[in-house]
Amino acid sequence: MNRKYYYLESNEQRGPLGIDQLKSVDLKPDTLVWSEGLDDWKPAKEIEELKILLMMPPPPPISPIMELKRQAEAGDANAMQKFALAYFQGDGVEKDIEQGLTWQIKAAEHGNAEAQSQCAELCRNVEEPDFEASFNWEKMAAEQGYPLSQYNLGHHYDKGMGISENKEQAFDWFKKAAENGFTDAKYSLAVAYLTGQGVSQDISQGISWLEQASNDGHVGSKTRLGSAYIEGMGVTADEEKGISLLREAASLGDEKAKNLLNEYSDNSSSDIKSNSPKNSSSSNKISNIITTILNVIIGF
Repeated sequence: MNRKYYYLESNEQRGPLGIDQLKSVDLKPDTLVWSEGLDDWKPAKEIEELKILLMMPPPPPISPIMELKRQAEAGDANAMQKFALAYFQGDGVEKDIEQGLTWQIKAAEHGNAEAQSQCAELCRNVEEPDFEASFNWEKMAAEQGYPLSQYNLGHHYDKGMGISENKEQAFDWFKKAAENGFTDAKYSLAVAYLTGQGVSQDISQGISWLEQASNDGHVGSKTRLGSAYIEGMGVTADEEKGISLLREAASLGDEKAKNLLNEYSDNSSSDIKSNSPKNSSSSNKISNIITTILNVIIGF
């Protein structure tokens, strides 16, 4: 007869479990147990057939990857996504892109926003892009508040990818992503305000969002903001600050910032050499620079 035991754990009754099942339980010598035929609860060390069990070494702890697999197979969407990444990276399991994709799709179908966003990216980056499927995945993740998908959904609406072009919807999703701290969205929101795309033009709001994106390290924002300070558009003119921002952007590889700095440098050298009131050629240069600056601020 395979006797089954109840046992106490933290003053709570557990069981009944057979001997084989008790092997996976952290049974201590003084753990109180009871089984049919016993007149009262007794310490496990007093039960003959449990003595051998108590002498056995405890089973090894389950490995993190096996625990992750257990959770994923039990339907945990977050575990599914992590398990997918493990396969992609060969972390704890042999690298297997196909298995990774299988688990990522399962995670997306079970509502994991990160997985949904990555499925959307896959749909866009195949040989024959499926923008409608990409839009649908991004929308599911965006509606959960996932900032990257909110930003990407804005681009779907902005460019009419997989959905009819809608600048107002694009603006709304850029704004949600920006308010959730997504740097690229702050820049896109700034551009929308500066150009009046999907919202009434508001230079002051545009500059404010450029400032935030620039402070986050966004290169294009530094170029536009530097140009705004030089021209005094939406801010008090401050050529020194503007040049400094352009230099920051140029040092990070921004070609527009490099070109603007070169134009300033050429014009400055011309003025120094002439040491006279600006002639028509110099005035034309300044006019060209101002035009370039305005183009940079309002739209590349």
